[in-house]
Amino acid sequence: MLMNNTFRLCVGSLLICALSTSVLAKPKDPAEIAYNDKFGKEAREVRLTRLTNDDAAFAQKLYQEARSGKHAEDLTVRLYEKAYEWGLRDAAGYPTSNQALDRLLEQDPSRNLDLGEMRLTLLEKWHETEADGRAPDPEEFVDLCMQLSQDAVEAGDMARALKFLNRGNRFASRHDSARKNDIRDSITDLVRTRKIMDEIAELEEQLGTNPAAADKLAMVYLAQLDDPGKAAAYADQMNDQALAAQVRLAATEFKLATPGDASEAGTFYFGLFTDGKAGEPVAMLIRARVWLTEYLSRDHGEAEAQVQAIKAANDMLGEIDQQLLKRGIGKKLRRKMSSLVRGEGQFDRPADVQAAIDKAVEWLYTQRNDQTHWEKDGKTHRNWGGYTALVVYALLMADEEPKLNGDLSRSVHFMMNADMKGTYALCFRIHAWEVLPRRERYRQHLVRDVQRLRKGATRHGYWGYTMTGTDVKPGTRLDTSTTLAGGLGLWIGEEVGGITPKKVYWERTARALIENQLDDNGWSYNPVAMKTSQGAMTAGALALLYASYPHLGEVTKTKADEAITKGLEWMDANFSATTNVNRVGGFRCYYFAAVQHAGLFSGRRDFREMDWYESIAEHLVKSQAANGSWGSVHETAFAVAFLCRGGIVYEASESDHGVPEAEDQASPTEQTAPEAEDAAAAATE
Repeated sequence: MLMNNTFRLCVGSLLICALSTSVLAKPKDPAEIAYNDKFGKEAREVRLTRLTNDDAAFAQKLYQEARSGKHAEDLTVRLYEKAYEWGLRDAAGYPTSNQALDRLLEQDPSRNLDLGEMRLTLLEKWHETEADGRAPDPEEFVDLCMQLSQDAVEAGDMARALKFLNRGNRFASRHDSARKNDIRDSITDLVRTRKIMDEIAELEEQLGTNPAAADKLAMVYLAQLDDPGKAAAYADQMNDQALAAQVRLAATEFKLATPGDASEAGTFYFGLFTDGKAGEPVAMLIRARVWLTEYLSRDHGEAEAQVQAIKAANDMLGEIDQQLLKRGIGKKLRRKMSSLVRGEGQFDRPADVQAAIDKAVEWLYTQRNDQTHWEKDGKTHRNWGGYTALVVYALLMADEEPKLNGDLSRSVHFMMNADMKGTYALCFRIHAWEVLPRRERYRQHLVRDVQRLRKGATRHGYWGYTMTGTDVKPGTRLDTSTTLAGGLGLWIGEEVGGITPKKVYWERTARALIENQLDDNGWSYNPVAMKTSQGAMTAGALALLYASYPHLGEVTKTKADEAITKGLEWMDANFSATTNVNRVGGFRCYYFAAVQHAGLFSGRRDFREMDWYESIAEHLVKSQAANGSWGSVHETAFAVAFLCRGGIVYEASESDHGVPEAEDQASPTEQTAPEAEDAAAAATE
């Protein structure tokens, strides 16, 4: 018995010594020691109470102590951390916790991900209790999850990025967030990106032994990661070495190439793709496309052989674009890659134009109501939803991305669910649909809006402000402006959305415009009462005649030819790059948008011997206000859309539109935007 007790005492002594040694060996945290010395007693007293309101008060005290500036830096940080922890114990302390996190992030931005997790915990508790009505917008939680996920990806922590998105997805589902589809798409994209990165790692290991690996890497970076710079670098590792001896002209010698040389090079590269000898690389398609568009941009003459060669080149371009599309490479992405193959860098807008766009976009976001929409009238107003649709359209044209921008995503959600009653509103929503990413998700909205526009088209060929058409009164009041809106909405639905055209609407509208063309060859807002033509109305009427032309009967086509010729004469005599001609009171940028429609439909680069895009863009850059606007929200949106869409690079031939060209029309040459490399392919798209 004595032996057992002695043994136990020895073992106990050894354990105590070991534990004591372990405790003594553990380094002390000076900040924690200082905190316990100054606030430990009070912290224990607060913790022992059953109430939590004193926890919130203690959190505020610690926060103020941290802000006082009288403590060492490490203790200040610890005080903010403790203020966050104590604030979580009571709803009244949530604002203090939030402020503490802000201070910690200011002091050490490198802690962004850790502090982000802490803030998510706070926001979850805050939304559960909805303390005193001051809980942040639920969308803020989803936005923060998506931002933290992006930060984690940039830090190379894909697993943590996915955890943030999953956390946001659960929250979005519980609170029926407007962005739940966006965050689910982000999860899908992130999982896909992880697989792509694994594929890239495998291909990079093969670079020394497998020449095709370089081209596969080019395809991955181009089609899946939208990184044309790296794509071009990998493609050049193989293609320039393997093919330089077989191609007479390098990609940097375009200016010296004859049309025949360019055609030969383009056909050669396309042949490599179709023969499959180069493993069907994307780079071959891109190079073929660059050379063929170069060939088609030259002056070829009118010989029959040239006509056949041009047709063959256009046919090849169409097939190339289809093959690229199958590989996930759309118009914007192939422009980037083509520009790099040419050695020209990205197709950028002029710096002053891009700066004006960026400044205007920033201003537009500041003008939103409820952080969601841009409406200035009530829900019963005929234009309800239209202002938001117009601005969303402009922002999308400026390459704003709803998936990455919660502000724009909420506005898209508002726009698509707004109960629109007016012609203008429906028209602008259809315009926005045309440029929406993944627009097919909203096809039912397009179908519904086009059907409503059809019903709103009166038997007189004009649209009114609303779908009832009661304000259209022949002999008293006709409205060219609302008719332009209704007609363009219908045209987008039919031409872009693929909804089956109904020729009766076009025939009525064309006849009405022809009949109401004024004696001075233009059109006015209300041709019944206003006998002086105006800039926006004349340009808009011309655009609508071009849009309707393919659907017209032969008799109406003949009359439309005459009306178009007269309308273009009016534009050549009266065009202004600064003022909505004969319109007192403004709508200047609305007029610029109408001119753009007329120019793009007709293929006319010049009006009144002035390049309409360059001259208007120059005026817009000079006249932009210091805050980034051009006056009102709608005028600024029109200006942004105009600058982003650009001007003419390709003049349509008679076979393209079925409308005779003006005799003095120029041959295709390079223009500001869209880019010149797509010039010759415009007819195939």
